[in-house]
Amino acid sequence: MSSWRDSLTEQLVERDTREKQHDVMILAFQEAASRCIAAEENTFGGVSGKDGDDTDELTRLYSELSLKTEAWKKLKEDLKIMTHKYTELKKDAETNKETLRKYEKQCNSLKREAQNAKDELLALQIQLNISEENNRKLKEDNSALVDRWMKKVEGEASKMNEANEFLQRYVTSPFILFPYSNLSL
Repeated sequence: MSSWRDSLTEQLVERDTREKQHDVMILAFQEAASRCIAAEENTFGGVSGKDGDDTDELTRLYSELSLKTEAWKKLKEDLKIMTHKYTELKKDAETNKETLRKYEKQCNSLKREAQNAKDELLALQIQLNISEENNRKLKEDNSALVDRWMKKVEGEASKMNEANEFLQRYVTSPFILFPYSNLSL
């Protein structure tokens, strides 16, 4: 999250370092200009030393002034470029801040949605567990019911079998004894 801030800070430090490198030239230019003004005052003020030395000194000062002026123009152009770059970086930083805010909002929204999904999943898991428990109980009840029904049907079947055996014995037996067989009609 702070990488863009670190990058911007690093770029600003680099810019300051570059601009401070030229401080020496600016000071030298100012000194040369001061000496040039002083030389002009001395020359035009009526105080003159040796004409040859003054001319050489003046020529040297003009050439130095010319060099310093060129350096100053270059520094001024560099300053303009750096100012433009700084403005662009500042705009980029603002754009990045806005983008970061949007991403943070999206992230928070996604976190809420993920939490809602987790909560819903947990609720569904609880419902599934309850359904499985009910299913298990119903299977046990069904099994017990089937067992009771099978015992009942088995009991009925065994009674029917006994009745059939009795009837079969009764019908197929050679001697049928009737309790009232001695009765005359």
